[in-house]
Amino acid sequence: VVPPVKWCGVVGTTGTMKTPLISTVTRPLNKAQKGKWKDYKEACETYETELRKYKSMTNDEKRNEEDPTPPKPMQDIYFSDFTIEAMIASMSGYPEEGYLINTDELAGFFGSMDAYKSTPGSDRPKWLEAWNGEAIKSTRKSGSSYASQTSISIVGGIQPGTIEALVKNDKSKHDGMWSRFTFIRIEHTYTELFTSIDGSLSDCLDEIYALINEEPAQQHTIDPLAKPLCTAWHNLLQHKIDREGDNNPLMVGVYAKMIGITFRNALILHRTNAAIEKYEAKRDAIAKYEAEHKAKHPNIDKDSQVPPVPKETIDAAMSN
Repeated sequence: VVPPVKWCGVVGTTGTMKTPLISTVTRPLNKAQKGKWKDYKEACETYETELRKYKSMTNDEKRNEEDPTPPKPMQDIYFSDFTIEAMIASMSGYPEEGYLINTDELAGFFGSMDAYKSTPGSDRPKWLEAWNGEAIKSTRKSGSSYASQTSISIVGGIQPGTIEALVKNDKSKHDGMWSRFTFIRIEHTYTELFTSIDGSLSDCLDEIYALINEEPAQQHTIDPLAKPLCTAWHNLLQHKIDREGDNNPLMVGVYAKMIGITFRNALILHRTNAAIEKYEAKRDAIAKYEAEHKAKHPNIDKDSQVPPVPKETIDAAMSN
């Protein structure tokens, strides 16, 4: 069983547009986080109003009323500036949710857990456990934090020279931390300075992410037709492991993790494709409804708005 957890590093020199690339796919999460913040503030205001009302009651009136319940802490969707203790505390209230570590520079992430110091801190084993969706617990003098399960993906940028130095100086480089990451190298590209950007991309991702999030928790199994391919891939990786032997333990770790990463990729792509199919079905239903409306009303002003598509029409299209 593998969780839909993915750790990615975008590797490129200055000017390769690492940050804009990452921002394109994470921007919808900012919008979703704003919605969570708005809901939390409204819940806090409601609680304060109910609390003032409750305090103004007589003792006899309070006997027939329940104490106002404080709202749950705001649900975090992503983390960018955090301590692992605060992150665990946040996740403990919503253990069934998925989270993203979104850091502009992965070097800061590795540095925060002493990844390249001679004596690694206690955070590193917790991250190794989080890769598998395991429970993580932090105990400090200030108290304990516990998340019964985790689903933490990571994305960030890093420069080639930086990652080379980090790996070289990492005293724990063979513990599997580096092999858990998928590093993607990008090169400089040349484009026109002034180009039109399709503003609908962000809206498209908004809807696709929402569709993925609406799906209930579920397990998927490998299609029987894919099993021979998986077996061949596993055997190929095992051959690479045997070939490397003790000569390059870092690459042995990479190959050993690669089969599991392949299944994670397949799982993520499967759920994403399912959401895209629903999204396209919705857009097709809207386009069909608008075309039929205009056909029935040929004399309508072209700038006039078409009535909203009935919800049941969209639901029917997305369920097929």
